[in-house]
Amino acid sequence: MTGSPNLTIVADPSTFRVLPWAPGVGWILGDEYFNDGTPFHFSPRQLLRKTLRGLSERGYASIVGPEIEWCLLRVADDRLGADNIGAPGCAAAR
Repeated sequence: MTGSPNLTIVADPSTFRVLPWAPGVGWILGDEYFNDGTPFHFSPRQLLRKTLRGLSERGYASIVGPEIEWCLLRVADDRLGADNIGAPGCAAAR
């Protein structure tokens, strides 16, 4: 596999949170799937689940923190564009 395949991200509603330091901003995690519905084997959440199962089978547990790799923003003012977002790597959506 080369590059990044076409994936579908499915939001996990159980992970939705309003960020306490940013009123009006929500956070939700998602799972990545190939377009045919097969789970994407390099998805961070898939890898974490597999690792946690292996640890649990051996009597261990783990505490982890997230690394934000992707975000989606809505442009609230039509005069603003991608240059005004101020967050490299984030995609703007209308």
